Amino acid sequence: MNGKSMIAAALRAEIRKLRVKIAEARRVKTNLSAIDRMISGSIRKWANKYSGFQASQMSEIVVINKFEGDTAEKIKQKLPEPIEQMETEITSAENVQVEIGLQIEKLEEYIQKLQDKIALLQSQLASL
Repeated sequence: MNGKSMIAAALRAEIRKLRVKIAEARRVKTNLSAIDRMISGSIRKWANKYSGFQASQMSEIVVINKFEGDTAEKIKQKLPEPIEQMETEITSAENVQVEIGLQIEKLEEYIQKLQDKIALLQSQLASL
């Protein structure tokens, strides 16, 4: 093997390694995108249930001639906790979604850098 063919072989090997890294980064990006869609669906479900509750008669626990008395008062005292928990869960899920979006952006940048390296290596290979 002469010097040029050794260099060409090394460049091809490096290109293969970079393509493997790109494939792995794309796989991770696809998985994160799927998780992001699942979280979006959950947020929509939670928000719909929350909105439905807020619009229902149940949002007002003590309703004269319908829901009143000791039981209504007990429920009225306990209800704010689950409502706050729903709001907290929605906010937490939205925060996770933001972080997933940032990770996807970083993966896209990483993939682009790897593609740029491949283009450079291919041009070096072509110039041999």
